[in-house]
Amino acid sequence: MKNKLMKTVTVMIVALAMIVSVLSVGAADTNGQGETSVGDSVVLGTEPINGKITVTGLAKGDVAYLYKVIDIEYNADTNNVTKEWSKDVEQFVEKHNWGSVEETFENQEGGFTELAKKLYADLVTDIFALTGTPNWMAVKTAGDSAEVARDMIGIEANESVVFDENIGLGQYMVIVTGKNVYAPMTATIEPEVNEENQYIVYPNVNIVAKASNPKLDKSIVDGTHGTENDSVAIGDTVEFSLTTQVPAFPVEAVDKTFRLIDTMEDGIVGANDIKIVIESTKRVLELDKDYTVAYYNADGQTTEPENASKFKIDLLINNCPDVNGQTITVTYNSEVTAEIVPGTAEVNKVTLIWPKNVWEAIDKKVPENTEPEDTDEYNKLEDQVKVYTYGLKILKTDGKDPLKGAAFKILKGSEKGPEVDFVMKEKGSYRVAEPGEESVHTDLQCNDKAELTLAGLDEGTYYIVETVVPSGYVQAKPQKITITDKADTDELTGKAQESNEDNAYADATFVNKKGFNLPKTGGAGTAIFTLIGVALMGGALLLVVRMRKANGAK
Repeated sequence: MKNKLMKTVTVMIVALAMIVSVLSVGAADTNGQGETSVGDSVVLGTEPINGKITVTGLAKGDVAYLYKVIDIEYNADTNNVTKEWSKDVEQFVEKHNWGSVEETFENQEGGFTELAKKLYADLVTDIFALTGTPNWMAVKTAGDSAEVARDMIGIEANESVVFDENIGLGQYMVIVTGKNVYAPMTATIEPEVNEENQYIVYPNVNIVAKASNPKLDKSIVDGTHGTENDSVAIGDTVEFSLTTQVPAFPVEAVDKTFRLIDTMEDGIVGANDIKIVIESTKRVLELDKDYTVAYYNADGQTTEPENASKFKIDLLINNCPDVNGQTITVTYNSEVTAEIVPGTAEVNKVTLIWPKNVWEAIDKKVPENTEPEDTDEYNKLEDQVKVYTYGLKILKTDGKDPLKGAAFKILKGSEKGPEVDFVMKEKGSYRVAEPGEESVHTDLQCNDKAELTLAGLDEGTYYIVETVVPSGYVQAKPQKITITDKADTDELTGKAQESNEDNAYADATFVNKKGFNLPKTGGAGTAIFTLIGVALMGGALLLVVRMRKANGAK
């Protein structure tokens, strides 16, 4: 009975490792079985038990807590093993009506794993709900202790913690908080009988923690330069995508905060048509059922997504358990505004927020009127993308000096257009018009220095057409110019290859020669010649009439 019961309590791995771990490793309840290994065995009664519990596979800075759950004692005189709840667990056991170790785990074959997971999850929740300091046996930070040797099952140790003080017979629970999400881990050091009918124990236990670590990637859908950079024009619609790995929160975890905060600068606005999809199943999450969204602009929270410069998405993990541990993708659209500045990166940043300690209630960690992202109790992971816009600078000359009085129009893509609409900022300076703005496109006038500056253009090919020609000069032919970023990779620089000043403005020079423009059929020149012809004919007719009168008088 005693051997059967103890094996039931700790689920000993007798055949291979002869070690016990009630929940085995890491997030066993959500991520599956981890890996454990042991050192050499010791025959009980021949030497003291100085155990060691090593936890590897952690992130640097993770904090590991050690808590004793079950006292195990071996009596050499009676050759007997007994198990009792640790004195620090007794109050918890009584409150939750678990009963003694025997009463709790006896006859639980088959259903033991789920029972143990619930017991230890409830215990962790209870510990972190305490107002005082819990009775931790030890608290250690990953990376602070000396690196352990590569572990015995042949994988790298990564960051680790080593508990090696007062580790005797018993069952121990390890709780890890920090950058990753872990379920409670347990290690049991207990006697078992060998082939010589001796009680032996494996005092050195190694646990390879299996972490659930969130990931985050922000990208531009159909970007012209990979997924992290794009060139745009004022008025363009840009589709963004956020892909993130939701951690596998233990079912009984108290704080399952999972928040995405997307922040845009002045040159991009709007969070339109938000859609969240679970990649593995393609299920589209439902607003206000599976998640909530709050929108913000410069004045605070707003109900208008199209005017938002920031938004927060909160997953409601308890409402949609199928998202737990899954990869999700969030897509939405934004508009490029007149605030974007040529050559300056317009940054769109996303921040992921999740708890360092999933077992402690949010209201204990976050003061009233404070958001989780404004505290040190939550992890933050960031990613960003950038968009750039460009411009044109046109100089009008007679081949030597600036030539005032010209105006132009800009055609995109080909000599047939379409024409680009602009809004005048001041004489000689224009920007691309936003949709719905009152704009001009035919006569973009140069300033008194014979310069024309146009901002807010995308990369691409444009045709510059002179529409007003300075008096006494011949109209210049349309000029083709292509705006391209000078980058030789997908990482844009915001500088145009065609710029003479190493900035975002491609430069073009228009030269007019002296002379006059030949009249076009049906044009203003034809009308002048017509008037002259009519005048000459009228004069000739008048002359004929006078001559006839003169002849008649004779």
